[in-house]
Amino acid sequence: MYTETPYRPLRMMSSPIDWCEPNHQVSNFIVEFANTVSNLPLLLFPVVQFFKMSQRDLPFMNHGLKYVLLLIHLTSYGSAYFHATLSLAGQIIDELGILWVICVLSGLYWPRNLLPYGFKPRNMMEISVCVASFLSIATTCTVLSGVYPALVQYALIVVGAPFTLAIVNDFIHSRVSLESHCSKTVYESVFLRFVCIFAAAFTIWALDKAMCDLWLRWKVPYLHAVWHVMTAYGASYGIMFSVYDDFRKSHLDGQLKVEYFPRKLRFLGIPYFRLIM
Repeated sequence: MYTETPYRPLRMMSSPIDWCEPNHQVSNFIVEFANTVSNLPLLLFPVVQFFKMSQRDLPFMNHGLKYVLLLIHLTSYGSAYFHATLSLAGQIIDELGILWVICVLSGLYWPRNLLPYGFKPRNMMEISVCVASFLSIATTCTVLSGVYPALVQYALIVVGAPFTLAIVNDFIHSRVSLESHCSKTVYESVFLRFVCIFAAAFTIWALDKAMCDLWLRWKVPYLHAVWHVMTAYGASYGIMFSVYDDFRKSHLDGQLKVEYFPRKLRFLGIPYFRLIM
């Protein structure tokens, strides 16, 4: 006699996704220990950038970025919960956090030359409409995620891929218009770090999925934990690229200098901008 499996999204290991790290290796209460604790950088980096790049220090910075930093911070909790339980609810919360970050960034920073006709000047009303359009996508996916969990994954591709291509296109066109050699150097450096870190991170993410047996034989099944650390760095440089975009459009005198916290760690520290007048 056929018995339908009950829908229990909160149940531990109810998610269809299981990463390469062996389950319950350290604790019976945490399914994937390394993948859980590796979310710590994603939790801390946005907090440091929030205080180091405040409106007082960088008055030109878009007010919406503080909400992006908050969303990235909250996403770290969702990711930690997912890997600690491998529950379907944790998976949905983790993916929704990423989707909300991408949608808010898309609304705030979608390149103006790629907007539909009538949205070129980017005044406050048009920016609000653009943000609301992307937020409606995130809201719809949030409401329907309990019934159609896979919808969030499709939304990440549908929204994330075009936004990434749009940002790359905007970078190629914008770097030509930068007059100062120093400004161009900082702009290119931040963007290239952002792109290279995420490219390496996605490669590691794919290798963890595709070659799990090999990593288990070599006793290094922790590539997904490395992915978490690299996305924290990549996201921090993505925030800085957005800040530089605000600075470029503000036409303020001065220069932005990349600094790190703690300073002794240099490029291994948490990056932020300091305005030099």
